[in-house]
Amino acid sequence: MSDMNMERLFTDWWEFYTFVIIEKFIKTTLLNTAKRIWNGLPANVASISDPVRFKTVVKETTIYDLLTRKGIVARTEIQI
Repeated sequence: MSDMNMERLFTDWWEFYTFVIIEKFIKTTLLNTAKRIWNGLPANVASISDPVRFKTVVKETTIYDLLTRKGIVARTEIQI
């Protein structure tokens, strides 16, 4: 393989690698995670207008389990 082909191969690989890293970073930012969690909430929970009641309901394990089953959040306590 010539030096020019090796250089092109490395450049292509580097562009792909940086694209994958940037894409992963964007998908895991706090704002995107918050959107996924919000969109994964059941409608009856998302429609609660009282902040205190909303916070109480969201803390329930059933909501956490639902979001875990949907793959929106991870059970980090299990992964430790």
